[in-house]
Amino acid sequence: MKPEKLESRTESRFAQWPEGPRNQSNLGGESDIEAGPVALSECSAISGRKETPKRPRKVSADRRANELSSHETFGNVVATPSTFVRMRLEAFEKLRRTVGIFPVERGGIFVGKDAFLVEDFVFDDTSDPASTVYYPNVSYLNSILNKCFEPRGLFFVGVGHSHPRGLLRPSGNDHWGDVRAARNNLLSKGNTYLNAIFIPIIESEAETGRFHIHPFVMLREDLVVHPARLEIVE
Repeated sequence: MKPEKLESRTESRFAQWPEGPRNQSNLGGESDIEAGPVALSECSAISGRKETPKRPRKVSADRRANELSSHETFGNVVATPSTFVRMRLEAFEKLRRTVGIFPVERGGIFVGKDAFLVEDFVFDDTSDPASTVYYPNVSYLNSILNKCFEPRGLFFVGVGHSHPRGLLRPSGNDHWGDVRAARNNLLSKGNTYLNAIFIPIIESEAETGRFHIHPFVMLREDLVVHPARLEIVE
C-alpha cells in the first residue's frame, strides 16, 4: 500500500540549480537527464535510515575534524558566526563517499525537517560527470523526495556540490549562479516550510587532496548567503 502523504509539507520540491550564466537555448537541455521512477523498495538503500531519528549527539572529537567556522565577509556572503547547522554522521559519510571523492561539479540534495539539522544526503549519480558546471537531475531527485523521504516526514532542505580549487563559496548573485538558485528554491511555493536553505560548497579529494565541507546557508528573512558553523552529530 502506498503510504499516505503528510498534509503539511508534501509539496517540497527541488528546482533547477544553475551554477553559472546559461544561454537560453541551454535551459532544460542535456543536463536535465531523465531517470526512471524510483521504486519504494529502493528507498531503504537510498535513505539508509529506517528508525525514528534520534536526539542529536555530538560525535567524538576526531570525527568532527571536518567542522568549519567561517567568519569572513566577502563578495556575496555576509558574516553571521551564530548561524549553526548540525549534520547526521550518516549524511556526512554519504557526502564524503560520493561528492567528496569525485572530480568537481558533482552534488546532491540534503533532507530533514529544516536546514539546521540535516538528516540525510542523496547523491545525484545521474548528473553529467564530464560537465564543468553542476546541473542536477531535478526530476530524479524530486522522485526520490516524493517516494522515499516525504512519507517519513523528511523534506528537501538544501543542496551541496563541489567547486574547483580556490572557489570555496557559493557562486553568483541575485541574477545567476548558486545564489540565484538558492533564492529561487527558498521562495518556491512548494517550499514555504523552509526558513533557510543549506548550501555548502564541498572540497573533493580528487581536486585538492582532501574532503572538506564549507558550510553556508541562505536565510528566508534576508535572502542573503551567510557562512555557518557545522557540527557532525549521531
